[in-house]
Amino acid sequence: MTKVIWISRHPLNMKNIEILRKAFGEDITIKQLTKTLREEEVPDIVKYNGKEAKYVVVLPPNLIQAFLNEGVEVYRFVVERNLAEDGSVRIEPVGLERVKEIRYITERVV
Repeated sequence: MTKVIWISRHPLNMKNIEILRKAFGEDITIKQLTKTLREEEVPDIVKYNGKEAKYVVVLPPNLIQAFLNEGVEVYRFVVERNLAEDGSVRIEPVGLERVKEIRYITERVV
């Protein structure tokens, strides 16, 4: 059985779950973390949930990097944003990608 740790304030929908099963197999368990995280909490989260878990996240780059630093697999959904005629946006998950590296290339402005 594959343990998936879903880190987001948003619940998964059936399309998300279908994508997770396609990626990790039918036999998965999903645990959701909805709290706002700080970098220093990441080691304890990994210790509690295990390094073998798949961490599927909606997080800023610094927190994704903190999970990568712990040696775990980090994933995020690939989504399409569709604009409706009424101006609303519908976000549709279409895939899953593994985060291998976070890089910043910057140029000082001021």
